[in-house]
Amino acid sequence: MEEAVAAQASNGQAVIGATRRTLDNAQDETGIEAALSEVSIERILDNPIELYEHSRLGLDFGFLLRKELTRSGLAGPFRVIASAHPAGPSLNVGDTCAFRFHRQSEGQVRLEDDLDSYKSEAIAVLDF
Repeated sequence: MEEAVAAQASNGQAVIGATRRTLDNAQDETGIEAALSEVSIERILDNPIELYEHSRLGLDFGFLLRKELTRSGLAGPFRVIASAHPAGPSLNVGDTCAFRFHRQSEGQVRLEDDLDSYKSEAIAVLDF
């Protein structure tokens, strides 16, 4: 996990790192990075919005994140994923869009190559 990219906690400490390791390096670093960096758009809004607005905001955050990661000097390559999902009673959620990012690591895949295989959500991917 020494190479994982993750946000800092509010106290300025790394969420994961050499002293706060939760997995050994042979396991799914990419999955942990993606989970730690995930932001659900509806959780930061005061009022419900239409699904297309969730999608737009998810992409806006994705492009901003790409800009900031590029300027940060951190070694990539990175992948930013935005996924919008319509309300679903079976999932007990309303319209939602989440975005997440991770450093691309060989042999650790977080997304199917065929984005059309995601039938219930819209996926946008920014690789850089």
